[in-house]
Amino acid sequence: MLDKQNNTPLYIQLYNIFKELIESGNLQSGFKLPSENELSEQYEVSRSTVRQTLSELERYGYIYKERGKGSFVSVRPFSQNLSNLYNFSDEIKKYGKIPKYKLISLDIIIPKKNISETMNLNSQDTVYKIEIIRKIEDEPVLFETTYLPTKRFKKFETIDLNKKALYDILRYDYNVNFSKAKQTFYPVLASNVVKKYLDANIKEPLACMNVERISYENENIVEYTIALVKGEKFRYSIDLKN
Repeated sequence: MLDKQNNTPLYIQLYNIFKELIESGNLQSGFKLPSENELSEQYEVSRSTVRQTLSELERYGYIYKERGKGSFVSVRPFSQNLSNLYNFSDEIKKYGKIPKYKLISLDIIIPKKNISETMNLNSQDTVYKIEIIRKIEDEPVLFETTYLPTKRFKKFETIDLNKKALYDILRYDYNVNFSKAKQTFYPVLASNVVKKYLDANIKEPLACMNVERISYENENIVEYTIALVKGEKFRYSIDLKN
């Protein structure tokens, strides 16, 4: 319980209690926390103290909030080995979780110069620009923008991306045989737009990992994706051999 004679602020003490409960598995992902009033009564502290605690838990990725519903325990970070080609859906299923998607937009555009150069396109070549929110269960964890060359993927706009995973579509509907991929990682702070899509209702900056992926079919670039991943949701590793 809380020690009101301790010099450690009460909201930090309460934060440490919930941190331990979550890390030990006593509070499972998806568990709905009691309301602020209930926590205030249970731990005999003010609502402002509870509110500070919840803000810290959300800031460090232990919980997430849904408007009108309350606070829920977050999914624990997923480990991803980068030594092999992978896709989001397959990796999440390995952990026994359900991957979900929400299509934000799908347009045919002439890409900006830097995108064209990255994809080795001519100045007038068009691409599909696809924006998707990826979720684990019902928690948004990733905002993704993908560019696909229209000359390789005819009538892509007719496919329902809310029902089929992107990589499944590329593999099975368009018979793409991925030969290799190049990925680049660097930390960024999410824009307010991305924070909104990721349901990050916090005043502080949201730390994300920017993951850029260029996928090849033989020597042809068939996909360029820029993903903003909630920083606390994934851990990446690489196997190094001598």
